[in-house]
Amino acid sequence: MRRDEFLSYGLGHSSYCGTNCKFLSDGFGLWDYNGTWVPHAPARFFKNSPRKKQGLLWIYGDSLALRFYDSLYYTPICGEIFKACNLTYSWVYNMLEPVEIEKYKRNYRDFDPSRVLQEIKDVIYLPEMDEHSVIILNCGLHYVSSLTFAMYRKLIDDIINMFKETWENEDGVVELKFKGKLIWKTTTAIHRERFLYHNHPSPRFLTLQRIQLYNAYSTWAMCNAGV
Repeated sequence: MRRDEFLSYGLGHSSYCGTNCKFLSDGFGLWDYNGTWVPHAPARFFKNSPRKKQGLLWIYGDSLALRFYDSLYYTPICGEIFKACNLTYSWVYNMLEPVEIEKYKRNYRDFDPSRVLQEIKDVIYLPEMDEHSVIILNCGLHYVSSLTFAMYRKLIDDIINMFKETWENEDGVVELKFKGKLIWKTTTAIHRERFLYHNHPSPRFLTLQRIQLYNAYSTWAMCNAGV
């Protein structure tokens, strides 16, 4: 793809995207001979964004979501394009404070999908999550290692149905409850043989083939739902 084609793809022509391009800030670029990073889409395009600090960008997911949030926090995306960015750090359930205690809790109870759905609802139905807001959602590796495929498939279907929930406003018009935009973040590829303790039983279900299966279903379901 030529540079001008790339810029057209990302900066204003929805016919190239197949959807509205106003949320694009993808980080693609190249290193020049002096070792300086040169983005394909210069920062001035985003400084002139028509969004004008509208809505929230909410990153929802595991430790990679946390790292993604950290990488965005001091950029124009958080504070110039969006009003602010926020994070929900989650494994299967939200990692409540203090995280170091929460992550090692063992209650040995069956998986409760209603808890996951409620924790997502607690985010998307906040008053600040208006029609200008975006949630980037990932239910990935920790679900692969914790749930059967049947349980995971039903959870993804229930999440999709939740985002399709409607209500009737005071004018009698049926609207989506969540007026913002959902972006589905695909599952991280991982290779168990590269783990430091690759013979430990805890990652025994984190095989590449299993991850590919879970990711294929969730991506297929989200695409069919128009996400």
